[in-house]
Amino acid sequence: MHKVTVCIISHGHKEYIHPCLESLFRHTTDLDFEVDLVLNTPEEGLERLVRSSFPQVNIRHNPHPLGFAQNNNRVYETTKSEYFLLLNPDTVLLNDALARLVSFCDENPEVGACGPKLLYPDGRLQTSCRHFPTLRTVLLRRTPLRILFPHSRIVRDYTLSNWDHGSAREVDWVFGACLLARRSAVETVGFLDDKLFLFCEDIDWCYRFKTAGWKVFYVPDARVQHDLDDARYNRFWSRDRILHYRSMVRYWRKNMLLKQRPS
Repeated sequence: MHKVTVCIISHGHKEYIHPCLESLFRHTTDLDFEVDLVLNTPEEGLERLVRSSFPQVNIRHNPHPLGFAQNNNRVYETTKSEYFLLLNPDTVLLNDALARLVSFCDENPEVGACGPKLLYPDGRLQTSCRHFPTLRTVLLRRTPLRILFPHSRIVRDYTLSNWDHGSAREVDWVFGACLLARRSAVETVGFLDDKLFLFCEDIDWCYRFKTAGWKVFYVPDARVQHDLDDARYNRFWSRDRILHYRSMVRYWRKNMLLKQRPS
């Protein structure tokens, strides 16, 4: 049994796969881990590239595209590793990030999930740990109200923008771009929600960890570059935005009707 299973989903991400895998194997030398790469759509030459450079990677093919949660759940169900890492293909490990996340969880058995410090390719901080969203934060971030209140205190509090992100801290949720989950915690809360095709899976999962008594932590000693396209995700009317709205509605219907917030 491996210590960690790393799951990467490629959906037209061919240009990112080699740098991602190269950084993972170069920086993770003293940890027993396996990598599962899911090809969600056909990408000419990608399988050949991976097999020639990283023959140890398990490659899975989908006959038709599945959502982010479905893909990760299918991989999870076939593994027995102590930890499971969601890793976006557009990431690059800048240090031994995976080993640092695992060590943090090993030393803190109450932690069910954790995430690293994410940085943009130009080195800027990417605020990747947050409070759980409220109706006010959704309206101020995901509607044209963002234009009227670009520096809202409510939004800054939600994104933890007023904090330097220099120390480990318990948070509500961390980005699924790089999220390490403990198997024993997953067994108590369940897999990712298959009905969330894209977006909000990480919020929902972390919410369930917290309500079950597990802690979620931000671990800045682990550093990962994430090529997040802010412009793409901040458009008000686009396919991505509509998917985000749908996922957020499901998240609210599932969780925000509960009488108690997680402690």
